[in-house]
Amino acid sequence: MKREISLIQQSPRCVIAISSNCIAVGAMYTIYLINLNISEYYLTIKEHSSFIYSLLKSEKFNYLISASNDSTIKVFSMKNNYRLVHTFTEHKSSVISLTQSTINQDEIISSSSDKTIHIYNLQSLSLTQIFNDDSQIFLSRTLHPNYIISNNYGHSLKVWSIDSSSVIALLKGHESFVFSFTINYKYIISVSQDKTMKFWEISNFNCKKTVMLNSYPNYIEMLNKDKCIITDNEGGVIIYNTLSHQVETQIKTKELMSIFSSLVHQGIIYYINVKGVFSVNYI
Repeated sequence: MKREISLIQQSPRCVIAISSNCIAVGAMYTIYLINLNISEYYLTIKEHSSFIYSLLKSEKFNYLISASNDSTIKVFSMKNNYRLVHTFTEHKSSVISLTQSTINQDEIISSSSDKTIHIYNLQSLSLTQIFNDDSQIFLSRTLHPNYIISNNYGHSLKVWSIDSSSVIALLKGHESFVFSFTINYKYIISVSQDKTMKFWEISNFNCKKTVMLNSYPNYIEMLNKDKCIITDNEGGVIIYNTLSHQVETQIKTKELMSIFSSLVHQGIIYYINVKGVFSVNYI
């Protein structure tokens, strides 16, 4: 276990890869760009007035994009020394997550505690579509050209029609809060406080398989088309093969309690918690 950098006073919340030797960490007010070769940050970006909850890199436009508790989304030009290009101000409350559209690389999707999902176009730097929900939304992802999947920490996931901006299906089956979900070529995969992981078929939204977990998961993300990473609040990490439905790697350490976010980058898992950024090699 190696501690990469200490950000104890800044309360880091999210992490993404910028390049092969650089990661970006979002914290209170500040984005830190960290050189992994020397384990130190070489640049700070201070444009937000509160916590930064989500970061996203647009490969097409070479932008770094941040979402904050201050209700804004900010766009920075990576090729111009991270100069601020634009600020989206349409959300009325905390912007909790950002995801890249898997259908259109011009578009990003934001989820907010103002009970809306927004689609923004990075080419025109404009808001193009709004989805209105009845509760705050924590994560949204595009499924294919017709659907968006969202999570609001209820017991189900919602399937939205992009054409009508309305909910057309609920993925029900969990007995407690759904904390996170991810999507691969075959399944929507959700993890819940009920200690289960469920596999929902993309073709018909039916639950194909339920896997029991040994702890309370808080995050899931695809590593590649067949493998996913699952973290929990007790310092546990699982690498799970969705084809064989077998656990390939399992790590547990008390140093990594209450993980906010994680990133797998070049064979290393980077973790974010209130004490800072940590890493462990899993290959």
